[in-house]
Amino acid sequence: MDESGQTLRTADPRTLLAARGLRASHQRLVILDYLLKHDTHPTVDRVHADLSPLIPTLSKTTVYNTLRALVAGGLVTEITIGSGEARYDVRDESHAHLRCAGCGGVFDIPLRVAPEADIPAGFVVTDANVTLRGFCPECRC
Repeated sequence: MDESGQTLRTADPRTLLAARGLRASHQRLVILDYLLKHDTHPTVDRVHADLSPLIPTLSKTTVYNTLRALVAGGLVTEITIGSGEARYDVRDESHAHLRCAGCGGVFDIPLRVAPEADIPAGFVVTDANVTLRGFCPECRC
């Protein structure tokens, strides 16, 4: 959340790109807008399949390169959970991921690090990546 109280998800994609020094190409705007509106941790294939009807000339290479630029610009996080397949996430607060062993869905859960956590003296935590695995309600045995 920024000083105006605006969250990353409610911000304008063009403004986000400009703030990170990234050119606001049509593909970047569409892909970033898609990620801001879809909290589903999509793969390159999913982004491509969902956006191809809107941009018939969109290639998987363009999706991959655009996601790579958004990751480098700090707007998107690339996560790999279990399957080795990269997924992409836009979130501006710390969270963990819960992967369903049945359907493969990835869900966000709040991540809270207690002040008394056993972090060695002198370390400053700048990032955390926590993945939990289990079954979502629909896949539970």
